[in-house]
Amino acid sequence: MIWWLRTHRVILLAAVCIAVSLVSSLLGTVSFLFPKLEGGGPFGAVPLYAALPLAVSITVSTLLGEADKPVYRTAARPRLLYDWLFSVAAIVLSCGTALLTLFVAGPGAIETMRNLVGFVGLQWIVAPYLSYRYQAIVPVLYVFVAAVFGRAPGGQGHIALWAWPLAPSTDSSFWIIPVIACLVGSIVALTRGPALPRIRY
Repeated sequence: MIWWLRTHRVILLAAVCIAVSLVSSLLGTVSFLFPKLEGGGPFGAVPLYAALPLAVSITVSTLLGEADKPVYRTAARPRLLYDWLFSVAAIVLSCGTALLTLFVAGPGAIETMRNLVGFVGLQWIVAPYLSYRYQAIVPVLYVFVAAVFGRAPGGQGHIALWAWPLAPSTDSSFWIIPVIACLVGSIVALTRGPALPRIRY
């Protein structure tokens, strides 16, 4: 177990989860302008809570990818369960940190938790096709597409349901897709291993 903890660099993961969740929860409603093709105007506001949680999902992907060596794949321990628990631990620690900010009126805490759940869920779903190393590409592209196309006709603040990373916490329906992604992704993660990483020569 000590070897597993070292190869997966859990201290680094914990530090990233705590730091990102604090910043995203406390400053998450701060926005930056990003080009968009739907809704009114050429630019839309993208809140930090839509982008910052990607740092957690990217870290999870990177650490799992670094540890996914041939010797690890042949180990006797239940590898898929351990890898799934590794990602779950990142979600729990990040969401727990975000929850604490609610006591100091963290404006982006709920959105941060929702996006973390959704991003990690998306990674679980695509890992059998892209490997741990490249699975984080999907949530990054998802946020990009949501920022460009995710505002339904009707104005600056009207966000399409599928563009949940951009949505505020006032509408609970934006939890539907992240929760489904997390449930489906858990099944995939526990039953199918990630694709073999491409060997570099």
